[in-house]
Amino acid sequence: MIQHGQNEAGYIPSSVLSQKIKKYNDACVELIPLLRQITNMHEINTETTFRESCKEMSKHVEPTIVHVRSGASEQSKHVRNHIVQAIEHLEGDYKFTKLDVEELKASEQIRGTELGKKLKAAGRNNTNLVVDMIKKIIYNGIDGHN
Repeated sequence: MIQHGQNEAGYIPSSVLSQKIKKYNDACVELIPLLRQITNMHEINTETTFRESCKEMSKHVEPTIVHVRSGASEQSKHVRNHIVQAIEHLEGDYKFTKLDVEELKASEQIRGTELGKKLKAAGRNNTNLVVDMIKKIIYNGIDGHN
C-alpha cells in the first residue's frame, strides 16, 4: 500500500478521501448504466495485475493502424519495405497484420465484388472506397462494428 505523510504533496486526509470515494460511488450508480446505454462501454477488472488489466483492456480497444507509405523513388520503396518487415517481425503481446492496399484492391476487382466494381469505376479517385474496404477488414468479427 502507498502511504503519504501529511507533509507530502498529494496527501489527502482519510476523512476527505472517504467522502470523495463515497461521492464517486454514488455518482456511478447512475452513471454506469447510462454509459452502458449510450456508449460502447466495457468494465475492466483492475483488481488484478497491471499486465492482466491491460490485456483485458486491449480486447476492447480499437485496432491500431500503422500506415506505411512510400514515395515514387526506388530508395523510398526500399525504406518502406524495410519498415514493413520490421513491423511484421515485432515480438511481444502485440502483433500487426499487413494489409497491402494494392493487393486488396486487385483482389476485389478480380472477384467482381460490388466494391471491386466501384474501385474500378473510380480509378485513382478511390480514397473513400479504400478506407471503407480497410475498415471492413479491420473490424471483421468485432462486435458493434460494421
